Amino acid sequence: MPFLFRDKLFEYLTEHLTQYQASPSYADLASAMAISPRSKSLISRSLKQLEKEGKIVLLRKGRQVEIALSV
Repeated sequence: MPFLFRDKLFEYLTEHLTQYQASPSYADLASAMAISPRSKSLISRSLKQLEKEGKIVLLRKGRQVEIALSV
C-alpha cells in the first residue's frame, strides 16, 4: 500500500504543479489523497521518500516546504 499511496501522491503533485505552477498545501494534499488533515506525517514521509527516489525536490524555507519536480 505505501507504494500505491506514493504513486498516487506523485501523480497528484505532477498534475497540480503543471496546472498551478505552485506547491499544494498539506490540506490540499490530504484532501486529494482522501486522508485526514491530521495525517501530515504520512504525507511528509511520502514526500521525503519521493525526494530520495529523485522524483521531486523539496525546497525548505523555514517552516514552509516548496515542491518541485525533478528535471
